[in-house]
Amino acid sequence: MRARPAGGRLRVIVVILSSMLLGVVVAPLPGFSHVGGTVNHLWKEHIRPKADARFSTVVTELSVDCVSVDAINQDYTKLADLGTFETVARGSMVEVTFEGRIFVSSFAAGTGAVFELRVDDAAVPGRARANLKAAEAGGSGHMAAFSGIWTGLAKGTHTVSMWVRTSSGGSGTDAYVDPGCWSTDKVVVKEFR
Repeated sequence: MRARPAGGRLRVIVVILSSMLLGVVVAPLPGFSHVGGTVNHLWKEHIRPKADARFSTVVTELSVDCVSVDAINQDYTKLADLGTFETVARGSMVEVTFEGRIFVSSFAAGTGAVFELRVDDAAVPGRARANLKAAEAGGSGHMAAFSGIWTGLAKGTHTVSMWVRTSSGGSGTDAYVDPGCWSTDKVVVKEFR
C-alpha cells in the first residue's frame, strides 16, 4: 500500500475553502449574478433590445393632398412641400418613397415631364424621379412609385417636396400630384439608424 503525502488533506481543504470563499465574493458582483436562463430569455431580454436599438427603423407616413402648379418648363419648379418628418438620430440614412398619381394637363412642346422628390429642397445624389410622357398628358394621370435615399441628415425636422420640369425645350400646363383630389397619394419615410 502506498503512503499518502502528509500535505494532501490539507491541500484539499484549502482548495475547498478557497472555492467557497471565492463563491461568496464573486456571487454579489453584477457580472456574475445573472448567469443562466434559457436561450429564449437571453435573446428577448438581453440581445434583441440592443440590436433593435442599434439597427431600428423609424417609419413616417405623410398624406399628400392634391397640389398643382399652373405652368412648367425645362427648369425645375417646386410643385409643393408634401410634409415634414423628424429624424431621431444624427447622420441617419433616410429612404423617401412617393406613391400616387402624377399629372400634366397638356404639353405645348417637348416629350414629357419629370417629377422629382427632394428633402430640404435638395435632390438625392442618385435619382428619385418618375417621368410622364407627353402622350400620357390629360386623362386621370399616371400612377407612379419612386424613391431615393438621403444620407447624413442632421437630427431634427426635414421637409419632403415635389419638383417638376419638362424635357429640354418643353413647356406644359397644370402639373399635379393627386389629380382629382382623391386623397390616396402618400409619402413614406424610413429612417435607418
